[in-house]
Amino acid sequence: MKKNFLNPTHKGLQPIRVLEHNVLYVFENTYQDFITELKTSISKNGLQPGLTYHCLEKEIRFSNKDFDNQTPFVGLDKKIVLHETFLSFLWTFCYTILVVFDEGIQKPLLAKTYNPKNPLPEIANEALKLFDYGLSLIDNFTKWDKNLPNPEEYDDSKSFYIERTNAVYLYAIDFILLHELGHVNLGHVDESLEAHKTGSYISSHQIKEDEYAADKYAINLLLKGRENPVYQKTIEFGLIAGFSSLIFLSSKLTSKTHPDGDERIKIGLESLNLDETDNLWGIACLSLKLWTDKKGVTIDLPASTETYKDLFYLTLKKLEDKK
Repeated sequence: MKKNFLNPTHKGLQPIRVLEHNVLYVFENTYQDFITELKTSISKNGLQPGLTYHCLEKEIRFSNKDFDNQTPFVGLDKKIVLHETFLSFLWTFCYTILVVFDEGIQKPLLAKTYNPKNPLPEIANEALKLFDYGLSLIDNFTKWDKNLPNPEEYDDSKSFYIERTNAVYLYAIDFILLHELGHVNLGHVDESLEAHKTGSYISSHQIKEDEYAADKYAINLLLKGRENPVYQKTIEFGLIAGFSSLIFLSSKLTSKTHPDGDERIKIGLESLNLDETDNLWGIACLSLKLWTDKKGVTIDLPASTETYKDLFYLTLKKLEDKK
């Protein structure tokens, strides 16, 4: 049976529109009494209530000019802005790493049939096809083919992974929203406002330090939600998915104004105090493998390691040599 979740309250151009209200709800309920944090930010720090949600047939573009920026940001007016095209990309990424890891890696490992040379199952190949679409949005907007997995319309047989993806996606975007909130509450937007008024200059070093601080702020707030154990693993997955998705917006892991993409993933993982066998180490490795494949970066890795954690740190070392 086909499920369709579109209703008149959903405004947008892409299937991701059916989760628009969920994004705000999860953000406002990051942890118990988080709404108090938001009210304080509004009254004392000038945060503008709500989220601005743009639905445009435009590719994802990062720009220092707010009017031309399609990635999440908080403007000088202290209003957090999201673009539907970026959210579509983020959902495709969350779906892909979940399905490819489960169906193409973890299940075969548990069945003792895993061989990296074996062809992937059809569901994993379909996920990679979906991700190719998501990546294409970085350069050129096209409409989402609803024959591919999406959160708006799907068969019952697709429910398991689509509904799990929805949950991971909501915490991935929650992390990104908390990062932007950090820029407000830590005074970074005020610094930019002052520089704009006076014509002064904020160094790349200071901008990067502010990004580190906003990441730390967002991690600390998001992980407070783990007080409810029902959401613990989904929150942790969302955090790593949020960090990992951002590396695909550039052909390089290094930046003058942001922490290196692989380093941000490392900071996120280490903040979770995971067991060395936790599958999130493997999810991070898969994310980096997808990035090297899509960006044409070649690194030599062994056929196997003792743990996913070992593989992750080995991958980081190999990537460091490529910078």
